[in-house]
Amino acid sequence: MPFLILGTRHQLDGFPVHRLLPHREHRRVGPFLLLDSFGPHPFSAGEGMQVPPHPHIGLATLTCLFQGELMHRDSLGSVQCLSPGAVNWMCAGRGIVHSERSPLHLATQSHRLQGVQLWIALPEAQAECEPVFVHLAVEDVPVLSMQDATIRLLAGSAWGRRSGLPDTSPMVAAVIDLPAGGAVRLPLPYAERALLLIEGDADVQQMPMPAGALVVIDDGDEIHLQAHSDARLLCLAGDPVGSRYLWWNFVARDRERIEQAKADWREGRFGQIAGEAAPVPLPER
Repeated sequence: MPFLILGTRHQLDGFPVHRLLPHREHRRVGPFLLLDSFGPHPFSAGEGMQVPPHPHIGLATLTCLFQGELMHRDSLGSVQCLSPGAVNWMCAGRGIVHSERSPLHLATQSHRLQGVQLWIALPEAQAECEPVFVHLAVEDVPVLSMQDATIRLLAGSAWGRRSGLPDTSPMVAAVIDLPAGGAVRLPLPYAERALLLIEGDADVQQMPMPAGALVVIDDGDEIHLQAHSDARLLCLAGDPVGSRYLWWNFVARDRERIEQAKADWREGRFGQIAGEAAPVPLPER
């Protein structure tokens, strides 16, 4: 039977997010350690997302928007505005600092922000690699048609196509659009698979999908989707990469590496972001 994760509401520097992973009964899906879904959240003029500088180690983040824009800055010197349909990929490796804020050109107008962010565990051999940032513009994200579905391949490999992002471990992250009445059968020969209904009304394996819930699929290699209205879904699949410790923004195979990252952030040994100040302090626990 599919396993349902309803998720919990969190505040990310005052911005509401719906956290599906990790879950106490299902910690991850393949290498995907964290899944936050947000919006569509309305901002009035003068408001916006403001996530100050904060560190990461041992993971890659993937951010994709459906509405609105976000400005990414990091300690590598990257400055990139993310718009709907594009993808930001940040491989933290041994350590990186980044911020995410609504761009200044939206500050004088009301707008909405909607999207997802994923945290992906790096294989042990890549956990201490040099950090890197990659932006895929809308036109560089592979798009394929399969039966009634239009699929945008955000990361990984599936269905004879490969994303333009760096390979880490066997996985796929994709956005699937189905028109009302449409259906698709997706071969997904990965050890772990899950789907999130972002918009619309759809069934998976002939079971109605609750809006906003993550449905973990545990039977067979094929997923059957049927849309009753225009529907958009996030598909995640991959093979496990082994156990990980996750504390705040740090991911590692052992607690000692987490403690080192804590000390490095507390004592200012991570990099800095040009033009940014007032980084997020290390949590007390």
